[in-house]
Amino acid sequence: MKNLIFLLVLAITSLNAAATEHKPYSLQFVELFTNEVLMDNYKKQLKKRILEKQPSYKNQQKQVDIWLNTVLASGEYEKFLAARYKQIFTEAEFKDLVAFYKTDTGKKFLTTAPKMSTMSATVAGQLIYKNLPELDTYLTKSKGAKK
Repeated sequence: MKNLIFLLVLAITSLNAAATEHKPYSLQFVELFTNEVLMDNYKKQLKKRILEKQPSYKNQQKQVDIWLNTVLASGEYEKFLAARYKQIFTEAEFKDLVAFYKTDTGKKFLTTAPKMSTMSATVAGQLIYKNLPELDTYLTKSKGAKK
């Protein structure tokens, strides 16, 4: 019985590995890159946009969540995103990226990227806020230069 279970696990693992090997590297990259944390952030942003566009949906937010989960879990998102990313990277470059994101450093980057993005936005906002008084001077000079 143990041998049968071992063979079954081995067969399933082999099928999963073979399926991954046959996927284009662009799709493998997207699947690695769009981790759970990132997708949760996207869903929050998308839900906010949907509710801004359709305020009448606010009473059905749970259904909006379910619908978003269904649409984004269909696999269509990954395929569309991979097609877009192919405008930037070649399949050979995707292969390199996939290899990197499977390393410990790559995995760490994937899990911390959303936090890093938030940090970047916060720092940019702080810098702009700090220098906001200069905007008035700049706009006044620009207005005078146009005359």
